[in-house]
Amino acid sequence: MNNNPVAKVWDIGDLNKLGKPDQYPIVLTTYRLTEHHAAGMSRHVPWLSAMFSGHFAEISHELAAERGIANGDMITVSTPRGKIHLRAMVTERFQTFIINGKRVHHMGIPWHWGWLGVMPAAIGDVTNDLVASIGDPTTYIQESKALLCDVKKGEV
Repeated sequence: MNNNPVAKVWDIGDLNKLGKPDQYPIVLTTYRLTEHHAAGMSRHVPWLSAMFSGHFAEISHELAAERGIANGDMITVSTPRGKIHLRAMVTERFQTFIINGKRVHHMGIPWHWGWLGVMPAAIGDVTNDLVASIGDPTTYIQESKALLCDVKKGEV
């Protein structure tokens, strides 16, 4: 496995498993929404929460077609650590990569949802449930921006 040899990996058993491409073939990146730059606390601010209809994952048209997913469908995203349910946003923003001649799908999920919020749009599964606890080698701040996952149509 190609890892940073000085990354901090907390020993928390099965909750810290990393995916392997044969079981989790999709690259997932996480990100913040500009409108929700205040991080997780934005789900407690009504005017920020009202800007989005709920938790979503951005996927490419190619991945959506391959998995039979339409824009707005409920999907399940899973990693060795857990799974979450959210809506698919089929978009041109995410594309399939060709790496060493192999197609590699890429998708993205923003933060900002959780079990508690001021309105239904702010409530949803927690993206953090998918990521392992690996720390930046310098600051030990959780490094959870890119990982491997799988996606299926429906709530599996």
